[in-house]
Amino acid sequence: MIKIIYNDGCSLGAGAEHKSWEMLPEGDEICDSTWTDIIKTKYYPNAKKITKATTGSSNRGIRRRTIHHVLELLETYKSDEILVFIMWTSFYRREFLLSNPKLASGANYFTLLPSDTTKGLKSLTGKLVNSDERRTMLKDNHLDRIADEIYTHHNEPINHSYESLADIEATNMFLRLHRIKSVQCFGFGSDIKSNIKSSDIYTDSLIQRVLKYNIYYIPTKPAQGFYEYSTGQQFELGPGLHPLEHAHRAWANIIPRHFRLTAEK
Repeated sequence: MIKIIYNDGCSLGAGAEHKSWEMLPEGDEICDSTWTDIIKTKYYPNAKKITKATTGSSNRGIRRRTIHHVLELLETYKSDEILVFIMWTSFYRREFLLSNPKLASGANYFTLLPSDTTKGLKSLTGKLVNSDERRTMLKDNHLDRIADEIYTHHNEPINHSYESLADIEATNMFLRLHRIKSVQCFGFGSDIKSNIKSSDIYTDSLIQRVLKYNIYYIPTKPAQGFYEYSTGQQFELGPGLHPLEHAHRAWANIIPRHFRLTAEK
C-alpha cells in the first residue's frame, strides 16, 4: 500500500495560479487541485502527500530535490510504500549554485530562463515575477552575461537537451536503485526530439536511453506535453499562462490509463 506520495516539478506541477495555490513564506508551494492531488484522492486516498514542485524550477532542481527528499522518506517508509510523481520541465532552463548569493529569498539556487537575455527581458509575457526585479537579480549575481552566452551564442537544442536528459536519467537510476515506483510525464512536449543527433556517441546513447523510460507524453507530431495538450484543448490559462484546474482534471484522467494505476482501498 502506498503511504506517501512525493510530488516534484515546476509551476505546472505546483498548480501555479490555481485558486488553492499558495506560496508559503519559507518558499514551499501548496495546492490541492493539481493532477497529482486528483489522482491521489481517487487512487491513493489513505496516502499523505509531500510536494516540492517549485515555480521556475529547472530539471536539475527537480533531480536535486527528488533525490534528497526521497532519501529522507526512506528513513521512515519502505520503498514499496513510496510513490513519486514528477512532471519534468523545460529543457531550456539552467540552474546555478551561487557561492555568494544576492537573492531576496536567501536561496542558493537560481534558474536561468530563455527570457533572461538582454532582449528577452524587454518583452516578458506570462511571468509571475517582476521583470525589473529579475534583471537586478541577474546583474547582482553576474548571471546576465551568462544568460546571453547560453541562449544566444550556444543556443543549440542539443546543448540544452544534454543537461536535462542527464538529470532525468540520474533521477530514474536512483529510483530504480531503491525500487521506488514513479509516475512521470513531460510538461513541455516541444523538448522531446527523438531524432536529434549530436554526432557524439555518448550523447546519442543518452538520448535513446532516456526515451526508453516510461515518461508520458502524447506522441503526436510535434509531441505534446501537459502544456501543449492544455493549450490545444483550449483549457483556461491564468494571467501567467499556467493551465488551471480544468486542464489538471483532464490530465488526471489520462495518466492513470497510461500507467495502469489501480485504486487502493
